[in-house]
Amino acid sequence: MKEVIIFSSLIALLIASCTILDPDDPGNLVPKTVDDDPTLPSIEINGTRLHAETFGNPSNPVVIFLHGGPGGDYRSLLRLKDLQDEYFLVFWDQRGTGLSRRHNPRDISVDLYIADLDAIINKYRRTYSDRVNLISHSWGGQVVTFYINSNPEGALQKINKVVLSDPGPFTGARFASMPILAVDLSAEWLNELLWNNEFISRDSHERYDYSFMIAAKDVTPKYHFSKVDPSPKWRIGAVVNATFLESGKTSQGNYSWNWTTNLSQFTNKVLFIRSGLNEVHTPEYFAEQMSDYPNAQLVTIEGVGHDMPWVKAEEYLRVVRAYFAE
Repeated sequence: MKEVIIFSSLIALLIASCTILDPDDPGNLVPKTVDDDPTLPSIEINGTRLHAETFGNPSNPVVIFLHGGPGGDYRSLLRLKDLQDEYFLVFWDQRGTGLSRRHNPRDISVDLYIADLDAIINKYRRTYSDRVNLISHSWGGQVVTFYINSNPEGALQKINKVVLSDPGPFTGARFASMPILAVDLSAEWLNELLWNNEFISRDSHERYDYSFMIAAKDVTPKYHFSKVDPSPKWRIGAVVNATFLESGKTSQGNYSWNWTTNLSQFTNKVLFIRSGLNEVHTPEYFAEQMSDYPNAQLVTIEGVGHDMPWVKAEEYLRVVRAYFAE
């Protein structure tokens, strides 16, 4: 009887010592955003607050980075910050993504992303005649293309060099034909997602972002992400991803967008970088994408997948430095 009392007391003490955390409280499921953690570096632009930081001498030529997604963050691009020895680098999480402020779908659109990029460029170029350089990856290449296509004459006045590494499709038709997803019904990540959905709803940004990060982990095997040196992420913006995937559809469910109509007016040389192992962004796909720009160059980095700026950062930077030096 004495042993039973002692055991019951230990169980009661264990339960009393447990702290029940609210999954909607910032920091419990996913990292805090700039609205919840004032120690994070941030900037205020275009009616939002973005997680952002800079590296290098502000008097050097400016390089602005655009990360992938939709909904990703710039953490996986930070191995490229060695470029700060010659350039002033600007890294930022796009609206509603990474550690930037969260928004509802009505505050997420291509037009707002174009305006945000323009505000970033205007903030960091030193004079009215100064032109910045852009390094983009995946979805970031689409954002750059949105921006240039919307006002190619203005882009020529503000942009010097443009790097598009494994850029996402510039038209809805190309997007529809890409073999992005490959769902293995026996995959561990799918089991984790379904189990997670039994307990955590998507009623808040914290819950939705957490669920999405589980779902996005291994659903794209044809990108050939590294298993030995995985690229890191802080937090994915699930609302941003869902909003952009649903936007631009016709009533029949087809993607109708086309951001190539004015690209022929952008005459600056554009560098395309392809990851050699990538089965989504094939050589044929790159040929189509590059044909939209009148002055394009292609460099392929072999032996790496879609996470090339992280896994082969040194080789990536050698290619970029040679292009910037032209």
